[in-house]
Amino acid sequence: MGIREHVELPSYSLPLTERLEQAFASRATDLPAATQALLLAAAVSETGGLEELLSVAEAIEGTRPTVDDLVPATSARLIEVDRLRVRFSHPLVRSAIYQAATVGQRYAAHGALAEVLADDPERRVWHRAAAAVGTDRDVAAELEEAGRRALARGGIPSAAAAFERAAALTPDPAHRGVLLLRAADAASDLGRSDIVMRLLREADSLDLDAHGRGRWILLEDAFHEGAVGDPGHIRSLVETATLVATAGDRDVALGLLTAAAARCYWGNLPEQGRDVIAAADGLSVAVDDQRLLYIQVLAAPIERGGSVLRALERTVPPEDPAALYLRGVTVCLASAFDEALPLLAASARRLREQGRLRMLAQVQAYRGWAAVMTADFAVAMPATEEAIRLLSETAQPAWEAGSRAAAATVAGLRGERATVETLAAEAERVALPAGAASMLSLVQYARGLLELGQGRHAQAYEELRRIVEPGDAAHHDLTRLTTFGDLAEAAAHSGHRDAAVELMRELEPWAGTTPASWVQVTMLYAQAQLAADDEAQDVFEEALSRDLAAWPLVRARLSLAYGEWLRRQRRAVESRTPLRAARDAFDALSVAPWAERARRELRASGESSRRRTGDSIDELTPQELQIVQMAAQGLSNREVGERLYLSHRTVESHLYRVFPKLGVTSRAQLAGALGTRVGAPA
Repeated sequence: MGIREHVELPSYSLPLTERLEQAFASRATDLPAATQALLLAAAVSETGGLEELLSVAEAIEGTRPTVDDLVPATSARLIEVDRLRVRFSHPLVRSAIYQAATVGQRYAAHGALAEVLADDPERRVWHRAAAAVGTDRDVAAELEEAGRRALARGGIPSAAAAFERAAALTPDPAHRGVLLLRAADAASDLGRSDIVMRLLREADSLDLDAHGRGRWILLEDAFHEGAVGDPGHIRSLVETATLVATAGDRDVALGLLTAAAARCYWGNLPEQGRDVIAAADGLSVAVDDQRLLYIQVLAAPIERGGSVLRALERTVPPEDPAALYLRGVTVCLASAFDEALPLLAASARRLREQGRLRMLAQVQAYRGWAAVMTADFAVAMPATEEAIRLLSETAQPAWEAGSRAAAATVAGLRGERATVETLAAEAERVALPAGAASMLSLVQYARGLLELGQGRHAQAYEELRRIVEPGDAAHHDLTRLTTFGDLAEAAAHSGHRDAAVELMRELEPWAGTTPASWVQVTMLYAQAQLAADDEAQDVFEEALSRDLAAWPLVRARLSLAYGEWLRRQRRAVESRTPLRAARDAFDALSVAPWAERARRELRASGESSRRRTGDSIDELTPQELQIVQMAAQGLSNREVGERLYLSHRTVESHLYRVFPKLGVTSRAQLAGALGTRVGAPA
């Protein structure tokens, strides 16, 4: 059958050693013919309903068996009968019975079951397909329709299987190519690169039209090896998009331009980005089309970010999880991280329900980064950990490198130097040869924050300057803007203030074009850090008067910087109030190095400050935190496992280790132990 994830039919060919197959099959060979017919009927049936099996066996043997004909099989311990349903004693028994039957017997059994299921078209078509010999236009059409219905209800594995089987049954080579591409598209949602590439190879041997060739290139690009920012490959995508659009397919053209724009973003290629936007603008789509806005913010995040956010304000968030993903990522790339989080969380929940692992992995990657920027570490840590796991499983190495950089950033804020270096090295191992400037810039951001937290400003400046230095592998225009506040702090305390002020003057006009709150906040922080002494007090007080509730780490760092400035001005008593506020905020966020900086300043001001005792939640691994959050919401171990694609026994094992860490003895106590972090997972 090819793709095995669908639910319509059981797996008939589990791997069996010859000894096991003979052992199971030999128990059935000496049974009465009616019993054997019932066993074969049970082997092809996915439900095991007793009335259904009796009818199939009657069609096979010509006479209707009775329930008593099942007794020899139960005596041989091959099956169990429970509430008018037959179950095999072991999944391998089903496979042995099926494999021991002749090809003709299998076709006959599937054909008979298809006749019995005349009132159940969803199941009937699969058994008609299993009974088909050669091509069959009618069955292929039914399977194609079944695939469409599966897509509509979010049954991606079923859709992939239906389209692939329909392709095998259709006699028309051109339509076979269409169906293979549909199957590949669905398989890509599941993250099955092996299946996608196999289906694409098969489709490539057929005569694809311009639409089909465009879709083939689009699907292949998702798994394309080589430099992510290869200008030649980007140019090829743009040219293909233009040809496809000329042939009348704007949807595929937009998909190709999205792929090209993503490569421009990752490789920091503004010149190629302008070519992509020019091609997209020529497609005559609505100016507020989310796909067009996504392309714009990928290809030119600084120049178009503000206009994209304003365009999105005029539209309503969609219900479809893929469209929600598009909107959430667009908002995130436009640096409105606080606005992106609820969109990405909603998309993640729905993609998880549909089993669309590839897109779910990407959503969790962006969600992790957005949560890092808003200092919501109860979301950032589990989302990033899951993203790394799913991105690895779905063969998305560049994305995985980005999520490792996010994990390194959290570790940097917490002063975990060894962890930062390990994660940074793992990310660089993928990002450097791929030319992924965006990922490399985020790695430098993590390293810079590590040094800043420990007050090592000169070292922080050396790490962060690479982001703003043209020609450096880690130079990235958007990251230069979104992390400028950190560079400004490092520069102000390491003898590079003038260079930072000059760069701020260059960035301020760009920052003024966008309503993204993060851009305004990071520029506000930079202005406070770079203010001259005769202006600093007014700048700090104005900054701290702003509503920074969504940015607790920035507010805490502003308080710390203000307290440091006041103490340098020999106003020690006045410095204590902002320093205390900074210390308490850093403690609440569990960023120990920053809290220690505040405590050192308080001691220097003449006020003692005891070290904070650790929070038990901080001892949890990201996956443990995610599991506990879901358990606290009332989900069972099995439900948690289904959402996270883990076995319920793995979930149980994690909870067994977590309870002592949190000092609880029952699930009912988890919500109280987590406090405000109970509702974090998606």
